[in-house]
Amino acid sequence: MPRSLLIAILLFVPLSVSAQPYSDVTAQAGLESILRASGMAAADIDLDGDVDLYVVSPEERDESDPTTWNHLFRNRGDGTFEEITAGSGIEPFDGGYRRGQQGNRFGASWGDFDGDRLPDLFLARIGPDRLYRNRGDGTFEDVTVRAGVFGTDDTANDVAGSWADLDGDGDLDLYVSAWVGPNRLYMNQGDGTFTEEAAARGLVDGGFSWGALPMDVDEDGLNDLYVINDFGPNRLYLQQGDGTYLEDTAAWGLEDEGNGMGVALADVNRDGKADIFVTNIADRYPNPLFLRESARFVESAESFGIAQTGWAWGVEFFDADNDADQDLYTVTGFPTDPSGNRFLEARQPPAGGVLYVDRSEATGTDSWAEARGLTVFDPDSDGALDLLIGNFRSQSVLMKRTTSPGNWIGFWLDGPPLNRWGVGAEVTVSAGGSVQRRYMDGIDFLGQSILPAHFGLAGETEVDQVSVSWPDGTQDHWFGVDPGQYHTLRYGGSRGVTFVEPDSPLPGREMAPPFPNPASDQVNVQGAETIMIFDLLGRRLTSRSPKSGVLDISDLPAGPVFLVTPSGHAYPLFIQRF
Repeated sequence: MPRSLLIAILLFVPLSVSAQPYSDVTAQAGLESILRASGMAAADIDLDGDVDLYVVSPEERDESDPTTWNHLFRNRGDGTFEEITAGSGIEPFDGGYRRGQQGNRFGASWGDFDGDRLPDLFLARIGPDRLYRNRGDGTFEDVTVRAGVFGTDDTANDVAGSWADLDGDGDLDLYVSAWVGPNRLYMNQGDGTFTEEAAARGLVDGGFSWGALPMDVDEDGLNDLYVINDFGPNRLYLQQGDGTYLEDTAAWGLEDEGNGMGVALADVNRDGKADIFVTNIADRYPNPLFLRESARFVESAESFGIAQTGWAWGVEFFDADNDADQDLYTVTGFPTDPSGNRFLEARQPPAGGVLYVDRSEATGTDSWAEARGLTVFDPDSDGALDLLIGNFRSQSVLMKRTTSPGNWIGFWLDGPPLNRWGVGAEVTVSAGGSVQRRYMDGIDFLGQSILPAHFGLAGETEVDQVSVSWPDGTQDHWFGVDPGQYHTLRYGGSRGVTFVEPDSPLPGREMAPPFPNPASDQVNVQGAETIMIFDLLGRRLTSRSPKSGVLDISDLPAGPVFLVTPSGHAYPLFIQRF
C-alpha cells in the first residue's frame, strides 16, 4: 500500500477520544498474588453467573516461595476475586520432576468431561498430568488415574490440553500437546474414563507442539485439528468419515514454517468464514493471518497490518471498544528479544476492508514485561472486556477497560446433555443489517477457557436475531433479545417475538416490518415494490415483488433470512416449516 494512501486513511478515521482506555486494577481486583504465570484459564466454576480463574506458575511448587504457587480464584460477583486454592484439592503436586526450558508446569484447560455443567480442570506439566473433577462445592477431586489421562513420566513435556467433541458422540474428548514427546488423544468413553487413541486415529504429532485448535475446516460436520508447532511446521489434520485423520496442511494453505506458539480464530473481515491468526517469533518469520477464501486459506497478515506483532505468545481477537469489529491483542517477550505487548485496533478505511492500527502506547497496554498467557474476559459483567496478562517472571496484570463500552450483548450457552457449555458452537448476532460471529473454541495459549460470547453493537440499540449452530448440527434462533446484558441461550430453546402488525411503513422506511414473524408460506410486507432476500452469510437467494402487500416465501428453505429493500433497509425474518 502506498505510504500516502495509508496516511490519508489514518487521517480519515478518527482516533479514540481517550488516550488511556485501560487501567491497572490488579490490586483492587485481589489478583496481586500472581507473581509468575504460564497458563491461565477462566470459567464459571460455581455456576453463579460470573467468571472465575485458574493460574499456573511455571515452576515446581515450593512452599517457601510464593512465585511458585498456582492460584484458584473465585469471582465475588463484582469483579473482585477471592483466592480459594487452599482446601480446593488442586494443590500441591508431587515434586521431584526435572525442570524444562520453560519450567515444569504449563497449561490449564477447563472442560466439562462428565456433562454435569460443572467445569473440570486439566493441568499439563512435566511428569504426570492432572485431571480434577469439579464437585460443585468449591472443591475438586483428583481423578487422573481413574480417568486414564495420567500421561507419561518426566521424559515428556506436556504443555496444553484442548477439549472438543472429536468423534461426534456428544461428549468432550481431550487432545494433549507436548513440547517434548508425542501428542496424545484421549477419547471420552462416557463413563468417566478415556482411552488414548492418537496413533490409531492418525493424530500423533511430535513437532514441539504448543497447542491445537479444533475447528471444522472443510465444513463436513466433523471436527478437524490444527496443531501449532514451535520447531517445525504447523499441521492441519482433517477428520475422515471413519474417525481417522489425514494431514492436509498444504492443500488448505495453512503452512507456517515459523516458531508457532499461540493461535486465535475469528471472522476478521466479516464474510461469514473463520480466519486464523498464529503467533511466531516475528523477526524470524512474520505472524501469519490465514484468511479463508473459498476452499483454502490465504496468508494476508501484511495487507491487514498485523504481520509484525513481536515475539508473541498469547493472542486473542475481541471487540475492545464495542464498535462491532474484531481488535487484536498479543503478549510478547523473551530475554533475548524483549518487546512490548501489542494492541491493534481494527479500522474500516474508506476503500473498504479492515486495517489494523497499532494503539499499544495510546491505550496503555504496551507493557514490556516478559509475558506468556492472555485471558480476555469480563469479570464484572459491565460489557467491557478486560485483559489478564500472565507475566512469566514478574507479577501478572489485570487491565480494566475504563472508558464507556458502548452498546453490547453477551451470551452464555446451555448446550446439549453431554456438552452443556456448547464447546464448538457458533453464535451469530444480526443487528442493523450486519452479521457477527463468535466461535466457541475457548482456546488460549497454554489454556482453554469457558466464557460467554461477547458482541459489540456499535450504534445499534436493537438486536434483530441471535442464532446458535450447535456442534451436533442443531440450529436455534431467537428474536427480540435485549442488548446491554448477558443472556443464556439453551439448546432447543428457539423463540420468536410476536410483532404488532403495523398500519404503514415506519417513518423514513419504504416498507413495513414483515408480519407475522416467524412466517411459513406467506408474509405481509406493506409498502415495498421489490425485495431482495439474503441468507445469514450474505448470499442473495432471490428477488421478488409482493402482490397486494403479500410476499410468497413458500419455496424458500426454513431458517433466518433478511428482506432488503432497494434503499438498503434490512428486515430479519425467520421462515419456519411445520
